[in-house]
Amino acid sequence: METLLAVIEIKGGIDPAGALERYGAATKSFQHALKESQRCKNFFLSAVFTPELMNRIKGDRLVEKYYDIIDIFEKPSVEEDFFKELFHYSLRLT
Repeated sequence: METLLAVIEIKGGIDPAGALERYGAATKSFQHALKESQRCKNFFLSAVFTPELMNRIKGDRLVEKYYDIIDIFEKPSVEEDFFKELFHYSLRLT
């Protein structure tokens, strides 16, 4: 039997007004994943983080880690942190 280890939701919209709606859609996937496996790690990647979105992420405990997708592409240290977190710590593949 296979176990769901991680879910990555990527939201690339840049309109701050839609940030909460995009996160709401992601949380449905995260909730479903956790029903499948309590060990699943949820990652949220977004192009925009508003103050209210950050409050929700920090308050709901569904998200293991979150990253700015633009930073992953533009900042080598963020890219390294994301991939290390995903493959080394969460999936234990390296």
